[in-house]
Amino acid sequence: MLRALAILGLVFATSGTISDCDPTSIFRPTTLTLTPDPPISGEPVYLGLIFDNTGTEVTGGTATSSVTLNGLPLSPDVKPLCEGVVCPILSGSNNRSTESSWPSVSGKVVTKFTWTGAGGESLLCITSTVKVLDNTTITNSTDLQVYRKSLRG
Repeated sequence: MLRALAILGLVFATSGTISDCDPTSIFRPTTLTLTPDPPISGEPVYLGLIFDNTGTEVTGGTATSSVTLNGLPLSPDVKPLCEGVVCPILSGSNNRSTESSWPSVSGKVVTKFTWTGAGGESLLCITSTVKVLDNTTITNSTDLQVYRKSLRG
């Protein structure tokens, strides 16, 4: 669940703030998108992450995420990069878009997400702060239909 919160918190930053925490990293984000924006707890979301790999092909490394929910830190998550990301990651533009469900939590989510190459080089570092809506904010069936239609584009 922590990994889902971290990845989704990263992409959901369009409803809050997002920043590149290492301007020297090899992967340069070009697109971060979210539908719907802001996310709603317990509902499906489509997220997009497109970045330029300015280095060589990447076949391994480490993905680390840390998350706080309403000011409470959750345990950091450290996993092999290619366990949660399609590898190899080729030079040039890469699209890692996906559809997921936001966990049944709401409130302020602060995320730091880093990818490190097998040689210790910084591949990607992004921090974000977002506010996730409680699913009770959708109060009638018309609102819910509009919400679900927005997911289909």
